[in-house]
Amino acid sequence: MKAEEVFKAGLGALVVYPKWHKNGKDRVFRIRGYELGEEYVSLTDGVIQTKTHISFIKPIPLTPDEFVKLGFELERDKTWWRKGFISINPKNGFVHFDYDRRNAFEFFTVNSSNCKHVHQLQNLYHSLKGEELQYKND
Repeated sequence: MKAEEVFKAGLGALVVYPKWHKNGKDRVFRIRGYELGEEYVSLTDGVIQTKTHISFIKPIPLTPDEFVKLGFELERDKTWWRKGFISINPKNGFVHFDYDRRNAFEFFTVNSSNCKHVHQLQNLYHSLKGEELQYKND
């Protein structure tokens, strides 16, 4: 990731540290701090805390597995992922917000085609709900 991306992602954003473990497995961490002048980032997974150069971390792409880990469920049409009043279609970037599903006129859609990574969805969710999007790590 670049320094600007880390700064935009913000504290608490989920990132992956590829091949972090000695067995070559990737590990998901939360950003807990950064030193932009030095381009280092502090990471935690709740147990382990580490610090690394930002070039070693990568954003996590939004995939079906990641939607499930974030608590979203695939809707019947197999296109939209829903959590509460937020639905997202990763193919076209549309995001629906509906506060009352019984009234089809009380919703709005945003084309958020830039929402391609977990940390971007985290930021969008936090902006709308005012709470952190929980992640179920393996």
